[in-house]
Amino acid sequence: MPKTRKRDTGEAGNRGQFGRSQRDEAAIDLSSISDDDLADAIEDMELEEDLEIDVDGDGVADGELDILREGDLIVLAGTITLGGQTREVREEVGDASSFEQLRSELLAAAQRVAQA
Repeated sequence: MPKTRKRDTGEAGNRGQFGRSQRDEAAIDLSSISDDDLADAIEDMELEEDLEIDVDGDGVADGELDILREGDLIVLAGTITLGGQTREVREEVGDASSFEQLRSELLAAAQRVAQA
């Protein structure tokens, strides 16, 4: 006996309620990521030029920020020299649920340092 199919009976099929959905990246749990794995992920973001800070807008970097891990925090830290005066800067990076969001948070923190 042939199998009865919905198309043969006129019964409505899947209306999309069981369709596929796009998954986002897995949430980042810094306590479970090794320093090496985190360093590799950050290196893959290619942020070197974005972390060179031009405070006075002359096209020359006045400072450079390093990405540091302090327990479960990520911090941008470095020095900025402007007008012969050097100051240390430190900016905490916001929480991130993905590496893509971490990249955005790192860039936002660097921007805050440049504007301070």
